Amino acid sequence: HEQNYYQDTDSFLYTALEARGGLAGREVVIMGSLEPWYESVALAFGAERVTTIEYNHLAFDHPLLSSLTCDEYAAMDPQPRFDVALSISSFEHDGLGRYGDPVDPDGDLKAMHRMETTLHPGGTLFLALPMGVDTLKWNAHRKYGRTRLPLLLANWTIQAQVPL
Repeated sequence: HEQNYYQDTDSFLYTALEARGGLAGREVVIMGSLEPWYESVALAFGAERVTTIEYNHLAFDHPLLSSLTCDEYAAMDPQPRFDVALSISSFEHDGLGRYGDPVDPDGDLKAMHRMETTLHPGGTLFLALPMGVDTLKWNAHRKYGRTRLPLLLANWTIQAQVPL
């Protein structure tokens, strides 16, 4: 598999997807994406359909890809739920205003909380975050460490992780 976007993260993701038997027949949501790299990865691993939820309007020219803005998704009743979610370098930006999102110091925590209802019960979230000492680099991103990481992962069960 090619490494294109986040080098080692891509390799770890491919290994995790292969270990879980791919994505055949699954509805997948990509959280935050300006380039359709992870959408392509999901399709390559057999996803039935891929929807991207992003602050910005996106247009894809592929019959199995669609996109919604965060506001469009929030306004849907009922909101669609997904079997699998990929969040690769996304939530650490939420609430910082860099990508068109509203400024909110807890935007990342709220985004993770929303994932609980975005996935079907028992769904899987593949999550990649910058780790280290808890840091906020305004308005670029956060790094997660001993203080903020447990807040972000509250209510989630970690099934597997890549060693740091």
